[in-house]
Amino acid sequence: MVVVGAELPFSMYNLDGIYVQGVTFTYNGTPFVVVVPAGYYQIGDLQTWLLTALQTALPAAGATSVIYTATSGALSVLFSGAQPFSVQGTTSGSLGRILGCDPLNAATYGVAGVLTFPCVATLSPVTTLFLQIAEIPSVLTSTNNMQAFARIQLSAAPGSIVMANSGGSVYNNNTYLTPISTLSSLTCVLYTPDGTLVNLHGVEWAFTILIQSS
Repeated sequence: MVVVGAELPFSMYNLDGIYVQGVTFTYNGTPFVVVVPAGYYQIGDLQTWLLTALQTALPAAGATSVIYTATSGALSVLFSGAQPFSVQGTTSGSLGRILGCDPLNAATYGVAGVLTFPCVATLSPVTTLFLQIAEIPSVLTSTNNMQAFARIQLSAAPGSIVMANSGGSVYNNNTYLTPISTLSSLTCVLYTPDGTLVNLHGVEWAFTILIQSS
């Protein structure tokens, strides 16, 4: 039994659930909690959204741009205000981890009109999904010891439909010998490589399994 094809909507998010929980910016005693709306973001999208949010909520800071340095992964806010920023993340919000904010203690990072977050800004793109079928034995993958019936490579852009096929973008880990008589239903789920259950946000998806007798 192998997966020979799949039709998947690229409708999952890379900032969702706890990921959208905010970080608190404070400028000259005025706090502002940044909570990013759920969605699929590339680093440029996050730069644009963060700059607009800061300009709207903290106009006195005079944020002029958000710069991403690809070579170092550093994300910086340039501002014209005379006072420094302090930034604090939440204990569970992944936005704080993406920006590198300390979840327990506020820290002042802004110096001479530049606020540089203290670690590499990362937004992991979703490029691979793992298909699990509870009723069919699976093998361990090489990624985080995930159990998967098949690995599906996403070759389309977010917001489009992924048309995957065996040998091209669907990779089966093994040949599965399962008595057909024991199968009355299939329970199928999709996971990302880090073990996150994929939410396709109500959009239908389908795949085709080839069943051959030995």
